[in-house]
Amino acid sequence: MNGVSAMSGDFRSEMKFWLIHCFVSAVPYLSFALSLESQSELLAGMVARISATALFALACALIGMRFGGFAKSQAVYPRALRVILRLRALQVCLLIPVYVAGIFFKTVAPVAIALLAPDFICGLGAVKMYERLSEDVTVKGGVILEAWHPFLSAFVFMGLFAVVWSVVFCALTLPTMLPLSLRDSKKRHRRIRVFR
Repeated sequence: MNGVSAMSGDFRSEMKFWLIHCFVSAVPYLSFALSLESQSELLAGMVARISATALFALACALIGMRFGGFAKSQAVYPRALRVILRLRALQVCLLIPVYVAGIFFKTVAPVAIALLAPDFICGLGAVKMYERLSEDVTVKGGVILEAWHPFLSAFVFMGLFAVVWSVVFCALTLPTMLPLSLRDSKKRHRRIRVFR
């Protein structure tokens, strides 16, 4: 019983960790969608994007649990990932005025494009994947993905965007592992000297 409660506690902390970071990382995209989307599609589109983000966070939490958890693990890769996610959160927080201005003025300013280059690059990658999917996937009545209900269309695009971003995060995490590994190595050497 204790094992089950400990496991559920670990999953809760892992889920909380990923919900926070997935939604923080989604803020730029959600704000630009708010600033550019038509009123008729806004509600369905935002519900879809929030649902897709929550589902992606759940997938990350389940994968994290499979590999021992990323939220609290002291292994090198989870720690490196947490560094990258904290830097991302800092970037998002510093650029809140840009998002707010975009929502109120209904435009994406050139400064936002420069400061949020990774988001735009990931967005372009997701657009290309979405267009390919639109060409390849058909449903009954010959309705292509492009013409699906705004909810489903936004949900699929947000999912693709999250997948592209996750690849970028993984790529950024790898070089971060080196300084952390070197620091761990130095700590081990210090401990060995103390015991000697």
